[in-house]
Order: sequence, then C-alpha cells, then structure tokens
Amino acid sequence: MHGLQPVDAKPKATVLPFPFNLRFSIAAWNLLFADSKVYQPDATQTEEWNRSAYLVQGLTHCKTCHTPNFLMAEQQAKSLQGASLGT
Repeated sequence: MHGLQPVDAKPKATVLPFPFNLRFSIAAWNLLFADSKVYQPDATQTEEWNRSAYLVQGLTHCKTCHTPNFLMAEQQAKSLQGASLGT
C-alpha cells in the first residue's frame, strides 16, 4: 500500500457472450437456481473446518464453478468434484 503510486486508468469494459449479455437471462437463471440461504456452521465440525467451508461455500463461491451443471448451477450431490468449463 505504500510503495505504489495510484494510476488514473479506466478498466476495460466487460463484454459477455450471448446469452450472458442479456440481463433478463440472468434474472431467469436466478429464479431457477439462486440460493438465498445463509451459510450455517456444521456443529459436528471444528471451527477451522467451518471457517474454510464458509469461504468455499459462501463468501468466495468456489462451489459455483467447481460443481456446475450445463447451465452453471451447482449440483449439490457432486459438491467440489470438478467440472469442464469449456476449456
């Protein structure tokens, strides 16, 4: 924080491919797949385990990309088992 000078530059504009560039398609996806449940710690696990689970399952959304179905929604039965993301 002390060794870098600020830079006055605009970030590149986000360009999303079809259908992700259509906002209503995101609204439809949210209706089908969005989960509004708040993370609940597992009382059978340690504090360290619960902290890690909170980061992976909630805050950083790791599960979102690592367990998707063909519409990029999480498959709870295959949690963190990996997925092909078109690479």
